[in-house]
Amino acid sequence: MKLYSKPMLIFRLVCILMILSVNPAFAKELIFNTTWVDNSGEHKLVMEKEVNEDNTGEHLSVKQVTNGKDDWILNDYVNDCEVDINLNVIKESIEVNNSFTDGEGTVLFAYKIGCIGGIDPVTVKYFAYKNGVKYSLRGKSISSLKMVGMVEKTLQFQIGI
Repeated sequence: MKLYSKPMLIFRLVCILMILSVNPAFAKELIFNTTWVDNSGEHKLVMEKEVNEDNTGEHLSVKQVTNGKDDWILNDYVNDCEVDINLNVIKESIEVNNSFTDGEGTVLFAYKIGCIGGIDPVTVKYFAYKNGVKYSLRGKSISSLKMVGMVEKTLQFQIGI
């Protein structure tokens, strides 16, 4: 058995901890973060994604915090996926607007979610949150080949509240 000096042991331990702390399988990835102020106070929107240890699952967390308290939290998962995981926020869809005349913001965003292989359809979820109430559209993004080199995309939605 090889013996190490105390400083060498501490150095090795610090190196191991640094390697583990930057391992993406254990870390949350910040996707989006913004703040705004409206009639009901100061708000923060945070979107994070996490990959499980064996890369067969992902977790999406979206939450709105107002004046330090969670207004709402959305969690969605893809688990036990042996093919391709598609859990991606559509960044162009993220919006906080003042669509109504009450002076309070409405949060809008969409993401794709599924365990897919090849050109399988992927579920698209679109959400609007107003005063903590969730409004949603769910559907599938379907790709079909029309001609060589051209792809047609079709979206089918179901409305849900």
